[in-house]
Amino acid sequence: MLRREDLVSTTRRIGEQVAALWADEVDTAGRFPSETIDELRTSGVLGAMVPTHWGGAGASVEDMSAAVSALAEHCASSALVLAMHQIQVACLADHGTDAARGRLFPRLVSGEMLIANANSEVGLGGERRTSLCALEQTAGGFLIDKQASTVSYGEYADAIFATARREPGSPAHDQVMAICLSPAMQLTPTGEWNTLGLRGTCSRPGHLVAELDADLIIG
Repeated sequence: MLRREDLVSTTRRIGEQVAALWADEVDTAGRFPSETIDELRTSGVLGAMVPTHWGGAGASVEDMSAAVSALAEHCASSALVLAMHQIQVACLADHGTDAARGRLFPRLVSGEMLIANANSEVGLGGERRTSLCALEQTAGGFLIDKQASTVSYGEYADAIFATARREPGSPAHDQVMAICLSPAMQLTPTGEWNTLGLRGTCSRPGHLVAELDADLIIG
């Protein structure tokens, strides 16, 4: 189990021994840094911000910022994946339901879960504090159908946190966060991603469709 005091040194070692070996290829080929992310999984770094009473290392934002910086010295794409993943972990820790934490935290601690985000949306002009899509109630829970302008490494993630309006009649700024989990989600790429220096995040636009229950909504 990863200890909080070992987070930065562990991440620095991964940067030096793994990320640095593949960084040029990751950016040149625009491919996902799978070797580095696999090491972050097995080392416990992906679950480092999970609170200790849920089995995690209880790392703070400051701890994780230092770890991300250490990794960024060797591979910018790997560091950005780690940063965006941990933003979602922090959202879950601070605002998620106990039921959602109980379902996701054990998988994060064991390294089974990489969380992506789909906060942008086609047609919003970059205004992420509003949404066009809305959660629609179904017989079994809720449905989200979103045309995202980018989905951070979504094709490689085990979960996607996506913003949406609370319900079809809600105003654009009345947002919730939908926790979309495999296999109840489908992401279909709708474009390409070739951003200088961050090609390896593989954050292509995509059409996200997912079913979820009320416990997986961050209000």
